[in-house]
Amino acid sequence: MNALKQWRFLILLSALVLGLVCEPVVLGLRNQLWLFDFFYTVIVLSVMGALAVRRRTRLFVMWFGALTLLTTWIAHALGGPLLTGTRVISETCNVVFLSFSVFAVVRAVIRRRAITLDSVFGAISGYLLLGLAWSNAYMILHGVSPGAFHYGPTLAPYAADAGARMPLFTYYSFVTLSTLGYGDMTPVTHAARTFSWVEAVSGQFYIAVLVAGIVSTLVAPANRMPPSAPRDTESDGQANSFRDH
Repeated sequence: MNALKQWRFLILLSALVLGLVCEPVVLGLRNQLWLFDFFYTVIVLSVMGALAVRRRTRLFVMWFGALTLLTTWIAHALGGPLLTGTRVISETCNVVFLSFSVFAVVRAVIRRRAITLDSVFGAISGYLLLGLAWSNAYMILHGVSPGAFHYGPTLAPYAADAGARMPLFTYYSFVTLSTLGYGDMTPVTHAARTFSWVEAVSGQFYIAVLVAGIVSTLVAPANRMPPSAPRDTESDGQANSFRDH
């Protein structure tokens, strides 16, 4: 149990890499909605395990994480004409849960007394969770306004495929978060453009806050050290004069 607590962010990062990197690369983007939901379930369970160690966050993480998983699989089970509406509800829960998770992870990393390897894993996990939260926000926007984005010829078939849409918006989210901007998918409506620039700013803000917190953690022990007592040069001089006599 202590080992799980010590390496909780490593477990979370492993789940994120498995769901966000390995699954799309190995199995492709198309017709994998159930598989994406499965890996997302693994990610949510890993978030719940990583953040449940703190009493203040345990209640919210457990209850809202369970609600997130419930709405995700209900939306998947219903499908058909109800898919769009149920997915919007599910993705709204996802955005709230993931946004809180980013805040909780960053807070846990910054508040540690010493920077460890697991702290670094936590910082990376928070960044990936932030991108995943924005991908759900784009899915909500697409459900409300399907013409919010313009897709290039290569990505247009994926946008029309419900099974590939979530991985597609995850791709767009991380391209925007890292301010790469390939141009193969562009925001069209005011809401889509606003979401995009806010995400780009939030990515830079995340890095700035995290670096500031880590530097503060590294500098704090040195500031807590008591200053060395200044030497009394006058007393030293009197002692030397006494020895000369």
